[in-house]
Amino acid sequence: MIQHCVFLNLKQDVNLRQAENIVLEISGLTDQILGFEKLEFGQNLDFENKFSHYSFGFIATFADQKALARYAEHPLHIAIGSKLEKICAGGPDGIIVFDLCT
Repeated sequence: MIQHCVFLNLKQDVNLRQAENIVLEISGLTDQILGFEKLEFGQNLDFENKFSHYSFGFIATFADQKALARYAEHPLHIAIGSKLEKICAGGPDGIIVFDLCT
């Protein structure tokens, strides 16, 4: 199983609801991409006061690396990813991705 963890440094004029709406679009891909099992998202509560500027994130669960590759190459993922870049400080530099094998 692959946990695709994505953390967003939103622009100051972007609210969490805007980010949620875009991530809900990604969630819609679970029905379209074989092996895309689920998506969870939420606000960074930052209890340790380490990364408050990364205020929102999501974790997409994939059955395996092949499923993650299908997701990465899917045209709708690419289009939605572009929307995420537009709401993040520094565009793509405002996004951190970790892919964890669990």
